Amino acid sequence: MADPKRLSRRGLLGLATLSAGFALGSGSAFVTRMAMRHQGEFLPGTRVGGVDISGLTPRQAVVIFDNRWREYLDAPVIFQAPDRDWIPTAAEIGIALDYLGPMRRAYEWGRTGGIFKRGREQASAVAVTREFPMEFSFERGKLRRYLAAVASIYFQQAVDATVDVRNGDIRMRPSNRGFELDWEAAVELVQPPGPNSGPQGIVIPIRETVPAFSSAQAEAVARRIESMVKDPLVLEFENSGWLVRQEALRDALMLERTGGRFEPTFDHSRFSSLFDEIDRTLAIEPLDAAGRFDEKASRVTDFAPPRDGRKLDRGSLIDGILTAAKGEYRTVDIPIVGISASRAATNNLGIETLIGSGESFFFQSAAFRIHNIEVGSRTLNGSLIKPGDRFSFNEYLGPIDYDRGFVDGLVIVEDSTVDGIGGGICQVSTTLFRAAFWAGLPIEERHKHLYRVRYYEQGDYPIGFDASIWQPSLDMRFQNDTDGPVMVRTIFDLRRSSLKFELWGRSTGRTVEISDHRLSDWVDPPEDQWYVDDELPEGTKKQTEWAVQGVFAVLSRKVWTDTVLIADSDFASSFVAWPNRFSLSPDVAQEIAPEAYEDWIANKAVEDAEGDDGQSE
Repeated sequence: MADPKRLSRRGLLGLATLSAGFALGSGSAFVTRMAMRHQGEFLPGTRVGGVDISGLTPRQAVVIFDNRWREYLDAPVIFQAPDRDWIPTAAEIGIALDYLGPMRRAYEWGRTGGIFKRGREQASAVAVTREFPMEFSFERGKLRRYLAAVASIYFQQAVDATVDVRNGDIRMRPSNRGFELDWEAAVELVQPPGPNSGPQGIVIPIRETVPAFSSAQAEAVARRIESMVKDPLVLEFENSGWLVRQEALRDALMLERTGGRFEPTFDHSRFSSLFDEIDRTLAIEPLDAAGRFDEKASRVTDFAPPRDGRKLDRGSLIDGILTAAKGEYRTVDIPIVGISASRAATNNLGIETLIGSGESFFFQSAAFRIHNIEVGSRTLNGSLIKPGDRFSFNEYLGPIDYDRGFVDGLVIVEDSTVDGIGGGICQVSTTLFRAAFWAGLPIEERHKHLYRVRYYEQGDYPIGFDASIWQPSLDMRFQNDTDGPVMVRTIFDLRRSSLKFELWGRSTGRTVEISDHRLSDWVDPPEDQWYVDDELPEGTKKQTEWAVQGVFAVLSRKVWTDTVLIADSDFASSFVAWPNRFSLSPDVAQEIAPEAYEDWIANKAVEDAEGDDGQSE
């Protein structure tokens, strides 16, 4: 018989409970005799949890079960990790078993009646075997909580790699992998308790944890940073440029961390002085429009067109620098923000915008010609053409005479170029014709020159893009078909040898194109021509006209409003071939142009004779 001292606390408590429930039950005399014979013992045929406890006292039975299950209940599962074990009790992980209840029911069996059979011819009874199973329970929630608590203290955190930029130097710290217990998998490995259960050893699965930012990613960021500063950047705007050297890029480097990732960028404050310099160079202050209408002179005076300003778009430039640094094309177009000027003053006059402009050049022009171009163009400055009115060049210019500042010069008369007042004024009419052409205004009268004038083809302008005038018979006229007044603005630039007319008014939304330019019927220039001028100093050879080919030219213009064609017109010009012409002093003519010299002598003799006879003065 087992030593009662070896009973566990659970066994002793169970025994007391069990003993308190034991009592003799009522029954037949035979039952009573059997119970009396086995008083304090389990009746024959009694089994609990598969163990035969017949004839044992409750104490003896408890000792047997306590010895059988003590080790299991103290350590039903040994959880093993690489460097340590965890040994919870059954109660800590939700495992429970009950053999005391079945023992109590087994002891009561046979003592509460009806369990023995008695034959008529038998003097003794035959016991009936009865099995009382043990009761097992498993609360996996407790097991989960236990393993979750273990996992919370037994893990190694993964360490992210880091990249840092300090004073232009790139510094890296590698990443480290971590681990954690896969306690959820371990829960499923624990077997539920049963009659044959014994201590179970379970190796808890280890799950490796990966850093969010690895060493390889950090190295990739470092390479990107190096590539960003390997070469200088060029910042460009029109004809201006600035160089951002590698040292400046490196000093401005910084890293931004977003969602566990490092992104190289630039600290734009490091570029402040460079941006200030760019802004000082490129910035333009806006100039508000100005102008007033002189009723007496019937023209606009003190006109100043609005000039929109601009300034550096610093934020966009930073973006452009960053994009270029990360790419292969290391040139950045400097972004500019426009600043609108006020147009209030000219709006009062109905002048809102530039609707068209024309330009011509007068390189190598004689002084008289330049003078007349300036006088004529200044005279037209500020002219205002009311809606629906027709502009007549001759009327708006007025008479070409000495009192108005014009001087003598070479003019084309019939088939000759001769001295006359206002030489060069056709450059003014040609330029204004071009302005009306590009404004899309209807051209009502335009005349070509006798031959191609070289000034009107300077600047690669097409042949036939000119307009000749001769007061009072030949005029250049166009109509203001817009819904507002049109003002003429003169820009005479002696330094550039250029004349420009701008037409200002209300926006028309028109688009103008030279849709065709046809040249045909070319004729070569005739031979050079020589003229003797006895007013020239000795030894003088002076070219007065230049040879050009004759040609028939057609210039076609189309005018659109949005997608609607509102005008389609041709401007035709038939230019005769023209020779080189030279003026010679008599001594030079006698040497290089004897025929011209002889004609001059003959003509001079006739003129002298006529003078002597009193026939002419």
